[in-house]
Amino acid sequence: MLNNVMLIGGDYTVKLQNFIYASFDLCAIILGVVVLINYIVSKKIHGRTTHLFLTLAICTIVSSVLDFTAVIALSVTGCPVWLGNLLVAINYLGYNVTGVVFVVYAVAVIYDNVRIPRWCYAVANVLFVMTVAGVIFATVSLFTYGYRAVPNNIKYAYEGIIYGSQIIALAFSLSLGILQRKKLSKTRQLNIYFFAILNIIAILIQFLVRRIQLSNFALAIAVLLIYVTLQRPEDELDATSGAFNARSFNRRGNMRISANQHFFLFAMEVNNMTVINSSFGLNGGNQVIKEVADRLRALLKK
Repeated sequence: MLNNVMLIGGDYTVKLQNFIYASFDLCAIILGVVVLINYIVSKKIHGRTTHLFLTLAICTIVSSVLDFTAVIALSVTGCPVWLGNLLVAINYLGYNVTGVVFVVYAVAVIYDNVRIPRWCYAVANVLFVMTVAGVIFATVSLFTYGYRAVPNNIKYAYEGIIYGSQIIALAFSLSLGILQRKKLSKTRQLNIYFFAILNIIAILIQFLVRRIQLSNFALAIAVLLIYVTLQRPEDELDATSGAFNARSFNRRGNMRISANQHFFLFAMEVNNMTVINSSFGLNGGNQVIKEVADRLRALLKK
């Protein structure tokens, strides 16, 4: 029945079933935007993993928007065919870039503040080349035949490359997380496992069933979980000074020691804090600690 229900406006006609088909993309967009807004307005820890998480969240939103737009464009009567084909091709690229970014993010989480091995970058580059090759193949096929007229064997071929490279990226991240689990806390382990497994399942369902768009929604759910459990400044920062706390210091120091990485350690102490606290109260003492931390950050920006 849904096949016959139309939403009409001017010269354009859109089947209601296409909105339903893309509804998971719409949910993914909403989730992604909520996470991004919260990330922007909240207190952040500036570092390698933080910047990569922001990139991952933005890529997820862009991929969801592109997929939703492509589905609607392909179903709109009067929309140029070339535009629909172009949106589909760009969507493939946007979606697969998230897999490459997650590989780099997972590696950065595992090798937190330690030099990342070159072979990890090599793997990411290979996955990106596979993505570009699949997208080029898909683009040529789409503009040669049109989305609706692409022979099934060709469509399965380029989608196999595209989704296959994404699965390889996720499987690589999962395997690396398992092999390097001793370097990770339980929360970080579970996040890498959940992100990889959830998205692999979503890809297989979407590729085999082809009646529902789950891939971007799975990405958005996984990004939300990472934000809630890993990107938590209160777990890393001291509430008084705003500097990294003892827990963060121990974790980062142990990572450097286990990697045989040389580093400098500078220790200082504020004298007479007891006198300051008794004279000006705890709030006054805390203000002194905060002022010292602010001055140190201004001197040591890195």
